[in-house]
Amino acid sequence: MLEALQSDGTDAEVARAYDIHPVTFSNWKKKLKENGSKAFGGGNELKEKKDKIAKLERMVGRKEVEIAMTTTEKVRLVDQHREEHGLNRCLKAIGLPKSTYYYRKNRPEEPSQEEQKLMDHVREIIQDHPPKGLLLRVPTDPAGA
Repeated sequence: MLEALQSDGTDAEVARAYDIHPVTFSNWKKKLKENGSKAFGGGNELKEKKDKIAKLERMVGRKEVEIAMTTTEKVRLVDQHREEHGLNRCLKAIGLPKSTYYYRKNRPEEPSQEEQKLMDHVREIIQDHPPKGLLLRVPTDPAGA
């Protein structure tokens, strides 16, 4: 068909050269002119693909922020922008569940004296009697827990 569109010959000559009935060839040529962009990926398809790429790049950017920031940093960032944008919108944008946000907000920064004594006691027991075949993680920094 491309040759027929570029050819100097008549439709009948091109149809004869390819052993196609001239009416059939004429119909094919008409359909190609009307719908060629759909057949060869023109039209909105390119725009849709570019939009999809842009959306995926935004998603990757959000994931990079989620990975790079600690939960404490995310809570602080949400607090900074909460009044302007609303809590739910901020939490969604940064990828922080509402339950985690409230847990971190209501949790004391430092463990109480009783909790600290208990954690110290557990650490002493683990040092005196290391577990065999069991990996037990007790945080050394209570703020990072």
